[in-house]
Amino acid sequence: IDIIFKEVIPNGGGSIKDEIKKISRGLEQNTGMTEIIYNQQVWMLNRSENPLFRADSTGLCVWCNKKYLEIFEREFYEIRGLGWINVIHYDDRDKVQKDWDYAIKNNISYEGQYRMVSKNGEVYEIFCKAQLMDNNKGYLGDLEILNNNG
Repeated sequence: IDIIFKEVIPNGGGSIKDEIKKISRGLEQNTGMTEIIYNQQVWMLNRSENPLFRADSTGLCVWCNKKYLEIFEREFYEIRGLGWINVIHYDDRDKVQKDWDYAIKNNISYEGQYRMVSKNGEVYEIFCKAQLMDNNKGYLGDLEILNNNG
C-alpha cells in the first residue's frame, strides 16, 4: 500500500501523477501547435486565386475558401453539405451528381468540366479536380475557371 500511495501522490517527478501531468502538458502544447498550423493553412488557402473546397468521404462540402464564395456570390451556409449542387448550372446538375456519386462510391478522385452559376446569373465554365485524400478521409478540390459567359 505504501508503494501504491507513493506512486499516486505527486513527489516532484517520479510518481504516476507527475507523469500524467507531463503527458497532459505535452498534449496541451500539441493541441496549441495543431491550432496554429490549422489557422496558418486556412489563412493561406483563403488567399488562393482559385476556388478551393473540401468534401468529406460522403461527398458533403465541409469547407470552401473565400475565393469560391466571392466568385459564386454565396455564403458558406449555402454551400455546406449538399448546397454546392445549387451552384451547378441546372442543365449540368444530374451529370455532375452522377459522376460525383460514382467517384465517392468507388473511392476514386473526381474530374469534371461543367458550368456553375453565380447568384447574379453569371455562368462560369469550370474544370473541377477533387483529389481523394489518403485513407479515404474525403476530398480536396479546386476549380479552374475556363471562361466566364456572364
